[in-house]
Formats: sequence, structure tokens, C-alpha cells
Amino acid sequence: MSLRPSAFAALLVLTACTRETYRNADLQLDILAPQPAFADRVRVCVEGVRTRTVGAGDGRYAVPGLPSGVPAEITVQVLVEADAGEMDDTGTEALIAVASTGRVSLTEQDPWLEVELEHFAHSDTEAQACDSCPEPCRTTTTATPEDDDSWLLATRFLD
Repeated sequence: MSLRPSAFAALLVLTACTRETYRNADLQLDILAPQPAFADRVRVCVEGVRTRTVGAGDGRYAVPGLPSGVPAEITVQVLVEADAGEMDDTGTEALIAVASTGRVSLTEQDPWLEVELEHFAHSDTEAQACDSCPEPCRTTTTATPEDDDSWLLATRFLD
């Protein structure tokens, strides 16, 4: 079956309108380690701005809405769920940090950095208790509104 030229043009317009748009990251943090296989969540904290917790995926995470022109103090943590049914003080499932980047700073002049993971507390296949691991990071302020000038942070775990 072939499409008439007018039907083909309409199909082309529809697909062009639904295409996702992508934006280059303004800041990038590369973590020189593979994401641990046992990770349940990854949390990116930008001090005084935003905390974003996402399900562990392919090791690439974006954090939009950072105020432009100011240094971003960033911590990335690998989290696992605490014992089944345990809740934290907000009524959500409790998470334990098992690896962290430590706090790093990205600026307009230095927008990219490579870091190592610290505070590992695991075997090759599962998380273990860690006395030196930090508490999961949190920040209480909000991101810059989307219509304001803002930066996009990209973080990625590298094998």
C-alpha cells in the first residue's frame, strides 16, 4: 500500500510535531565507576536548590531547573531500600546510601568534572551495611521555574 502525497505530507507533519526536543546539558558530572547493579535508586542533590531521586536505570540522569550563573554544589548517591516496610520520617520508604560522590562544585567556568565513588559498602552483587556511608542527602528548596533562565545538569556513571 502506498500513501498519496497529501496523506504522506500529513503524516510527516504529525510526526514532526510529536518529536521530542532535546537540550544539551549546561553542567555535567561523570562518575568514573559503573552504577552498582544492586542500586534501587539514585539521588542527585544540588545544595539549596533541588533533590531528585529516580529509580536506578541506565546510569544517566538529568536534573533540570538549576539557577544559572551560580555554582552548583552537587552530591550523587546510590541508594538501596531499607528493610521491607520501614518508612522514613516523611512516610515514604526508607532508603540507605551505600555509595556517594561526595560534594563537588560545578560552575559556568568549570561546567564538567570527573569524580570517583566514595563510601562503597557492597559486595559485587548486593548492598551491605556501611558505618561510614552518609545519610541520604536532602534539600528543602525548589528548582528554578521552567520559564526562567536555568541550567540542566547531566550525571552519568561510566564503566
